[in-house]
Amino acid sequence: MMTILGLAVISMLISVFVAETTEGFAAAINQAGTLRMQSYRIASSLVHGPSDDTEKSVSTTGNLITEFEERLFSPPHPQCSGERAQQTGTGGLSGGGKSVAD
Repeated sequence: MMTILGLAVISMLISVFVAETTEGFAAAINQAGTLRMQSYRIASSLVHGPSDDTEKSVSTTGNLITEFEERLFSPPHPQCSGERAQQTGTGGLSGGGKSVAD
């Protein structure tokens, strides 16, 4: 019985460790995916843009590029940069610190 209890405690500790070390990776992957999708939209607007209205095509592509650059150069999400973990001192598991809505 003690063996099962010991294994259960060890597995819980390992789960906490894994959760702490992988914090923010999902947000970083989502950001990379968003940038990739926006680059596809820019390429698509260049290839398939309306050929009869060059001014509209240039304007649309310019807007897409501006949106891409804003996302690219925006400050990283606190979970991606580890900023929240440093603020709370617990890796973000305590629920303290600033929330995303703040």
